[in-house]
Amino acid sequence: LVETRTSKTSVRGGMVPYKRCKWFEQPCKSTTRLGCDSSIRETSKIAHIEIIEQVIWGLGNIAGDSTYHRDLVIDSGAVALISDLLDNCKIGTSFCRNASWALSNLCRGRPAANSFMIARAIPSLCKILLQSNSPEVITDICWALSYFTDGGPNNIPLITNNKLLPRIVQLLEHPHVDI
Repeated sequence: LVETRTSKTSVRGGMVPYKRCKWFEQPCKSTTRLGCDSSIRETSKIAHIEIIEQVIWGLGNIAGDSTYHRDLVIDSGAVALISDLLDNCKIGTSFCRNASWALSNLCRGRPAANSFMIARAIPSLCKILLQSNSPEVITDICWALSYFTDGGPNNIPLITNNKLLPRIVQLLEHPHVDI
């Protein structure tokens, strides 16, 4: 089962050699249209965190491919499911890092993602940002928050209502250059 999920996420995520071929775009579109993104629903019921993490990684890769694919993943309900899992993950784990990165990809792109559809991710990302010291996680979450606020002025209160401003100001002095 782990190998099957890993293979699916590798194919959809572009880790197979034919990604560089012109016809790669079609398999990616086909997998999202066929409902493969719903595999997170099935997988979230499985106790193997490694499998869930692979599915989230695959969805993040699909969402990062284009705004069309991002919207398909969002429409599949992935934001709420990943956010729920992120709310219960241990800070500092690869799972936390991958889930934060996937949610960042779901917030990314122009035109901006539907704010209503991705708003569920913001409290989860804010919680992790307040607790994490990982430069990679902090960077991904800051990008996600930036993308989210690009969606319009109505999105800004969701960030400020989560008591993030002191943490964001603190991060201005962070020694890691990417932050």
